[in-house]
Parts: sequence; structure tokens; C-alpha cells
Amino acid sequence: MDASLDAGNLHVSADAGDGRLTLSLGLRPEGAKWRWSIEQKGKLDLSWLIEEENRGALSKTPATLDFRLAGIGDSLQELLGSADGWLELIISAGRLNKKVDGLPLGGILVSLLDAISIPGRKGLFEDLRCAVLQFDVAKGIATSTKGLAVQTETC
Repeated sequence: MDASLDAGNLHVSADAGDGRLTLSLGLRPEGAKWRWSIEQKGKLDLSWLIEEENRGALSKTPATLDFRLAGIGDSLQELLGSADGWLELIISAGRLNKKVDGLPLGGILVSLLDAISIPGRKGLFEDLRCAVLQFDVAKGIATSTKGLAVQTETC
């Protein structure tokens, strides 16, 4: 991780997973407000985001996460409410534990899986072939104009 502060401008960049995952965050004053930007790109293993005792269920579920967001404001609510940009999550084949519903975008993914599952089939795991979640963000509201897609072993 690298961080620098120059004339009131904060820039933070980080790499993880031997450079497979990069993050860049900028924050600078603009009048009485703060302008922010964040960009993330790379491949990750979803098990990195799950508590230790649940990692095994996700260890073979690779994902690619890319996003770029920016905004301006003088409070957390205004900063988030001004967000503009996009985000995309692509999950490759693997066995997914539905405990991911507590992660960002995880609730959407689990809701989609529940909607397409065979009636009466309940379980904690879902065998994925792939999943794609794409969102455009404007004024703090995420919409999916390109759609959301999930394919499982059964549907």
C-alpha cells in the first residue's frame, strides 16, 4: 500500500494477491466540499472476503471485480449520493456458499440464485457455471441496464 498527502490531496493505492487486485483512492478538497474517486480492478478469490471458518466453501470460486466511482460532497451521505461510475462483478464456475449475501452485491446474487432455483430445492450451496452483475451508477443510484445473469448446474 502507498499513500501520499500533497497540498491537501490524499492518494492511496494498494495491490493484493501478487498484483492481481489493484485499488486507487483519491480525496481532495474542492471549496467547502471533498471530491473523491475510487477505482478497483482485478481478479480475486471470494474466499478472501469470508470469515476463516467459511472459506473452504468458496475457495474455488474465482471472480473479477472492476469498478470506477467518483463524487463530491461534505458529508458521507452527500459523498455517496453523488456517486457516478460503473461496477462489474464476474464470477466463474465454482461452488458458492449462500453466506455471501452479507458481502457487497452478495445479497443481489443470492436473491437471483433463489429466484432461478428449482422449486423446493433449498440448500446453503449453489454450483455456479457463471454469474455477471453489471451496474451503472448515477447520482448514487445503481441501475442495471445491461442486465444480470446467473447460470447454475441445474438452471
